[in-house]
Amino acid sequence: MIAGRVVGIVSMVVLAAGTAACRKDQPRRGAAVDAAAAPGGAPEKARGAAAGSQADQDVEWMALGDEDVASRSGIALHECRAALAEGKGIRITVCDFIRQANSLPPRYRARFDSVERRKELLDEMISLAVLEQEAKRLGLDKTPEAEMHVERILADRMEARLRSELRARIRGEIEARDEVAYFEAHPDQFNRPELAGAAHIVAATEREAREIIAQLGAPGADSTLFAKLALEKSLDEETKARGGNLAFFTRPEVRSDLYRSVDPKIAETVFGMQNVGEIHPEPVRTDAGWHVIKLVGRRAAITRTIDQVRPMIRARIEEERLREAWERRLDEIRREVGVEVYPENLADVRPAPPSAEELRAAHEGRAGPGLDVQIPAPAPVSTSPSARRDR
Repeated sequence: MIAGRVVGIVSMVVLAAGTAACRKDQPRRGAAVDAAAAPGGAPEKARGAAAGSQADQDVEWMALGDEDVASRSGIALHECRAALAEGKGIRITVCDFIRQANSLPPRYRARFDSVERRKELLDEMISLAVLEQEAKRLGLDKTPEAEMHVERILADRMEARLRSELRARIRGEIEARDEVAYFEAHPDQFNRPELAGAAHIVAATEREAREIIAQLGAPGADSTLFAKLALEKSLDEETKARGGNLAFFTRPEVRSDLYRSVDPKIAETVFGMQNVGEIHPEPVRTDAGWHVIKLVGRRAAITRTIDQVRPMIRARIEEERLREAWERRLDEIRREVGVEVYPENLADVRPAPPSAEELRAAHEGRAGPGLDVQIPAPAPVSTSPSARRDR
């Protein structure tokens, strides 16, 4: 039991370090890197130097060497390497503290405005270092579980590094003509045609449709009557359960990949109506039957210029090219490594199905039986199928 808890704690330590290291694709906005860069009453110049630029806020602190940490923090290298805690196999320096503190989200870094707060973080670091040493003494760092987590962290760090390199290259390659071509090829993404929303009740005969119109137009008719009659009488099984709602659609002559169209006779009738809530006085006949139509909304067309959406265009081009470049890079690495796949060996693989208790535990959001520590998984940089495939 004790060994299991130690493994869990050590795994969380490793995962925490890995997660912090994989944050570089997540821009940090808000509070500047401040007092955390000047632990233990370091000179005030450290505060100013660390809190200065956006570049300092976006840096991947856990990946910096001592020289860079000292330089960015505005302190001498020997000050940065000064010990905050020492023991058998353990040495925590000012540099280590700065890396750890500055890797935390801004809302946590803001808490280190006093020496007492910084001492609390140092105490946590010491506790984790002690547990790590004890786990190594017991050989727990050599277990399959620990090795698996280290492999995941290394894979995440490598993915973050490769994606960052690809993104920087792609961002520099996007030209004005690329933006124009994308804008012209994807008009629906930036513009919106005029739309109208309607609801209908489909009757089998004109007489029945006119009776419904008269019932809806009777003095004192309930505002919910249309939806009730649609559910009771409409022949359109797709829309009757939602009160006959056809949602928003385009004019008959407009073709769009993003917005739906309806029968031209219905569209012409609806776009000729003026007042939201209005019931068309005449039923409209189509191949589906006789339609009683209600106007439920209008939306004006939106037309944008390329200059209004240029940042959005660049971002979408970048993401599309990044996905393609990432797939190519993964394939290159697989070829370089010489991966051979033997899917036929999966034929007899039978993972243990979850028990009823495990399914209940998963549904309730708690750990299964016998688990003392619930270890979080590293935050993945990508959730694409290819990325999961290659993990």
